[in-house]
Formats: sequence, C-alpha cells, structure tokens
Amino acid sequence: MITRPHQTSTTNGEKSKRELALEKRYGKIALNWVEQQNKKTLQQFTTSQEFKDFHDQLLTVKRQQYPDDIIGNYLYNFTKNRAHQQGVWRRTTVSEYQKPEPTWEILLDMDALPEKETWQALLPAKKMTENPQGSWVWQKVVSSGTGRHMIGLSYGGEDDCIFREFDENKKSFVKNGFTLRCDDDAIIWRDPNSLFIVDTDPHRITQQGYLASVIRLWKRGESLNNARIVYREKDDNDLYAEIMACKTTYAPSYHLITRHIDHIRSEFLKLNEHDFSLSRINIPSDATLNGFISQSAIFTLSTAWKCKNGIHYKANSVLSIDLNSPQLQAIPKIDVIFETENTCMVNSINVIGNEILVDVLNNVKGEIYHCYWNRGWKKFKLPLPAEGKITIISDQERLQSCFIRYEDFLTPATDYCYDLTTKKIKMTRQNPAYFDASNMIAHQYWATSLDGTAIPYFAVHEKTLSYNGMNPTILHGYGGFKTPELPRYLTPTGKFWLEKGGVYLLANIRGGGEFGAQWHQAALKTNRHKSFEDFIAIAEDAIKRGITSPKYLGIRGSSNGGLLVAVAFTQRPELFTAVMCDVPLLDMLNYATPELGGDRWINEYGDPKDPATRRFLKSYSPYHHVFPNKHYPEILFLSSTADDRVHPAHARNMVYRMAEQGHVIHYYESKEGGHSGNVNLTHEAFEVALIQSFFHQKLMLPKLMLSLTPSTRAAKLTQRYSLFQTPKRKLDQTEEEATVSKKKKLS
Repeated sequence: MITRPHQTSTTNGEKSKRELALEKRYGKIALNWVEQQNKKTLQQFTTSQEFKDFHDQLLTVKRQQYPDDIIGNYLYNFTKNRAHQQGVWRRTTVSEYQKPEPTWEILLDMDALPEKETWQALLPAKKMTENPQGSWVWQKVVSSGTGRHMIGLSYGGEDDCIFREFDENKKSFVKNGFTLRCDDDAIIWRDPNSLFIVDTDPHRITQQGYLASVIRLWKRGESLNNARIVYREKDDNDLYAEIMACKTTYAPSYHLITRHIDHIRSEFLKLNEHDFSLSRINIPSDATLNGFISQSAIFTLSTAWKCKNGIHYKANSVLSIDLNSPQLQAIPKIDVIFETENTCMVNSINVIGNEILVDVLNNVKGEIYHCYWNRGWKKFKLPLPAEGKITIISDQERLQSCFIRYEDFLTPATDYCYDLTTKKIKMTRQNPAYFDASNMIAHQYWATSLDGTAIPYFAVHEKTLSYNGMNPTILHGYGGFKTPELPRYLTPTGKFWLEKGGVYLLANIRGGGEFGAQWHQAALKTNRHKSFEDFIAIAEDAIKRGITSPKYLGIRGSSNGGLLVAVAFTQRPELFTAVMCDVPLLDMLNYATPELGGDRWINEYGDPKDPATRRFLKSYSPYHHVFPNKHYPEILFLSSTADDRVHPAHARNMVYRMAEQGHVIHYYESKEGGHSGNVNLTHEAFEVALIQSFFHQKLMLPKLMLSLTPSTRAAKLTQRYSLFQTPKRKLDQTEEEATVSKKKKLS
C-alpha cells in the first residue's frame, strides 16, 4: 500500500517519493499497489454475466484464414485459436488457399515452442528475476526467400526481440545459426549466408539519447562484433539508420541506406555492392522510399519539388529514380509513375516484377491502381469496393498475380486474386461474418475544427437509428505519427456494441496520415493542440447532429490515442461520460526522461528541455491538469508491466493522483502483453471483454434502464450486472424520477 505522500509532483520536474516508487516497473511497492487496483477493477467489471458472455464469445471467433505474406508458391500466416492459444505460424500453397477450406501446414507451434531453455538463456538475468513465468510472444518473421527465416520473439510481449534463424523445410531452428537481440526492423538478408544488421555503437550516444547507429554486414560463422561496418552514423542529431534491399532474379541487387535525420527528414544513400562506398541520391529529404523496380528506386514525394532540371513534381507523386544514373547525386534520371488528386494520399507501394500496385487513400477510403509501362507509365484502377481498407499481398518474384484484401466496418476481410496480365480480378474467399450487418450503415461526416479546418469522421450504426441524442456512442481516435485510422471490420464492436443499438465513431484528425505529410505535420510539436481541437470538434459535431449527447458519449484511445483522450477529458470533461485510456502517455513534462524512456518521440511532441516547448507541453499535459474541484467522467486506465515502449508509470501516477483527489477511476495493469497487448488468445479476449463491459455499464446500461419499468429494473440490474454500482449517481432512476425525489427531499 502506498500512503498519501507529504509532497506532490512539482511542475519543475522534481519527483515525489510516490512517483519514484511507481516508476520502478517491477518494484515491490509499485506491484503491490497495482495488485490492489486490479482487484477492485476486476470486481467491478468482470463478475457480471455480461462480461462472461463477451469473453466466451470472443474465444469462439473463427480466426483469420487469409495470408500475411506470399513467397513464391507459398502463402504464410500467423493465427491463434482455442487449440493454439499462443498461436501457430503456418503455410499453404496458392492453389490450396483458393479452396473453400484450405489445409495449412504448421511450421512453428508457439504453444509447444521447442528449446525454450535456449531462448531463456539469451535473456538478461534481470528479466528472468523480474518476470520468471513470462511467455514467449510471436513478433515478426524476416524471410530470405530461400526457406530460411529470422523469427523474432519477445519475452512477455515487449518490443525488445530476440531473433533466431529458422529452417522452414526442417521446421526447426538452425543449430549455431544467426541469433541476435535487436529491433524488428534491424535485419535484412543479403544472401543465404549473410545479413545486414542495424547495430549500435556502444561508444557514441546521439542527442536524442540513443546509441548511434552502425550497419554491419554479418557473415555466417563470424562474430557480430567482427562484422564489417558499411555505414556509421556521423551526426549526433540523427535518429537512426535503416537499410532496404532489392533482390530479384531478373535485375541487379541494390541496397539503399536511409539516414533518418528526424521523423520527417531523411537522406538516401546507395550502397555500392563491390567496395561499399556510398552515393547520395538527390531527392527531397521528406520523400519516402517505397521499394525498387528493375534498376530504379521508387519514392513518394511528401511535398511538391522543383528539381534542378527545372521540372516541377507534385506532392504525393510516385517517382522512379535510375540508380545507375551518372547524375544520381545531382540531377538523376526521373520518371513519374503516378500522380494523385488533392484529396488523395499514397498509402503504400507494391512492386511485382516490373509493374506496380499503388494503394491510395481517397478521403480515407482505399483505392488500388495498377501502374505499368507502355511507352510511358499508364494506370488502371481496379474495380474494388470504394468504402474501406485495402491490403496487397504480393511477391516481387511472382510476376503474374497477387492477392488483394478488402474490408470495411461492416464487411469482413475478403480476398481477391488479381491477374496482372489480363487485369482481371476475382474473389477467392471471404472470412465469415461475426455480426449481422444487414441493418447497419456507415456514414462519413465532416466537423469544423477551431481553426476552420474540415475534419472527417465515420459514424457506424443501425440504419433505423434515430438521431435523438440518446444513442450510446464510442468515439475512437489516434492522431499521431502519420498513422491513418482506416475503416476496419468491427469484429467485437459490431457484435457487442452495434448489434445492441450502439454507435461507433472513428476520428480522422490531424497528426495522422489520412491526407499525407501535411496532415501529419499540421499537428507536430507546438501545433499538437490541433489534434485535440479536431477530436473535440468531432465530439461536438456528433452531439449537434443528435447522434449522441454527453450523457451517452464515451471515448477511447491507445498510446498516443491515450494521450489524446486524456487531454480531451481534462480540457472538456462535460462532453463525456466514459473514457478508456490505454497504454497512454500522460506526463508530458517528463516523458523524455531516461526513467520514462520517451526521448525517441521528441520530433513528434517537442523537447521538454526547451523552455518554450516545455511551457507548451505544460499547457496540455494531462497529468498536470487534473484538479480536485472538477467533475470528470469515469475513466478506465489500462497498462502493462511489460510495456517497454510507454512506461506504465504514466498511467500509474495519473491514477494515483486522481484517486487522491476523489475522482472515480479504474485501473487494470496486465503483467504481460507489452504495448500491443499481445500474449495469447485468452489474454486478448479478456482485455476486449473488460473494455466492452466498462462501456456497457457506463453508456449502454443507462439507456436500457430507461426502457424498463421500475419494477423490473432492480431484477435486470442484479441479473446482468451483479456488482454494478456507481458512487456518483444511481442509474436505477430515470431523470424524471430523480428530479421528483429531489423535490420531495427539499420539501
């Protein structure tokens, strides 16, 4: 038990004893406090029949059949089910996949992970001491295309991974094969016997607080420390470096190094395969490297560019640059592959042989264009539904066809096979529907933010829904790191929320990537307030339209989205009744300290060490803007002890402070799962059911109670929510009855 401190947090960066205790991730005092909070939250939300129904139904969801990757004649995916709680990595052939019930061949069963002791021996001793019963969690696979893979697993679901070499044909890890701990984007295969590794220089620390990047060519059989360094970070202001490869049987092999100056600017360097010299590519620093075609690199421009040759290239243009051009560092040979309209943003590029599929967001809705060479670059728009999210599963070596997956809020994942030669597309399979969407509809609305900018959002609900202000509604947002929020099939939300008459809103606010680089940059650093203003404007617009009202409006967000909803409820608490705040950043004055480890996000939020930036961060930092004399909505905070991306101390300190001030808050911290909550099927089902139970009690139940007669309310409440109670207001009274009761007391 942590007792009331004699001092509280100060805004000049000093820490109280309580804060220091909760910042010790596995500290005894902190974990005892977490256990007490968890016990109260579980009693409140997991003992009802409603929670049990949610949890049981989530365990029966038929998991994805569709592939994550395609290499040659094989399709691969990773999936979980009741028989394989930790999940299986498996493959099937392209022809087999097109059958109604394809047979999958299991390559690695995580529930029966072989050589567990080998994996644990690679961990620092401290991790085993802190979490001796941790789970090994699947994170990523890096494929060579020749049957060898680097498989990355994490302990307890952390971001930090251990990679080991795996032989697909033998279905086993390679004895004395490549093994290392690194980030999941730090490995690429050069050939079957060598890897390029993004490593760190232990003798140099950058201005951002990281060890400087070095890129090594690591050959089989040699020590990583002896591997040849082909690139060394020179500027201490840089973020990090990465390397990208083009390897095909019909074109030369190329490797490009991206030197990330910050989260927006980069320098692109061609690596000479013979002497490992570097040549800078003359392309704007805010461009994005997408891949390779033949002997050219493909870039997308974030902003308009006037090249030295006098030609103007539009923002969002897709360009190819000849890597063999003698003018590579001055005026390279450039072809325009694709140009978009103002409302469009290039989301991704897929190269298949010498042809390109461009995934475009048009007003936050996916479109696919097939670009091919015919005396100049031509484009063909694929005839796909135009209301959702599109994903391309392709292999650069597989020249004739690829798979394209479509989904939207109400349509489950649907796979199409596209023939690049005939330009014909056919549906191959569709995942089973998890909820009845026949009476549901999705609208796109636009709200006006404080500065006059139009901000889109989606509203999903029953077709017959009346906009009377009494609809339980969940508004979800993110708005950061150039990440677009796209229409996705609403598996649990559709079943547990929409089918019961609820409304789901998805915000497309600035800071995200829905409309390209400018949409993201509009809310960077000291412009961050625009994200918050956009989100609040959407809430106000939904209320104005009658979709909902503050009494029935809840908000939810994770990570940067957790920061978003926390700012929203601290600035405008009267707009909301329930808040779900998951793995959030909350202490923005101290987020970049070594203890909280968020210095990698300085280019997104700004540096708290800079006085002007610190004043701005202080103006909205949620942890510094909760007060005892304010009435806040009820909040469910979620975190994970194993989260090594956003320290759980953000949520712990916020919960402690709000509880000390007398506010109604709930906290649950899982031991494992890390930042993504990825452990096993039961753990994932538990957290989803917990969130649904919270929103049902706070938003759906009040409307249900109004529809019942007084004589049946108590029975209904006891049956479905055995321990439901709310300290601030009894929900077994209608507004009218509460008013009458109040008048009687006064008289």
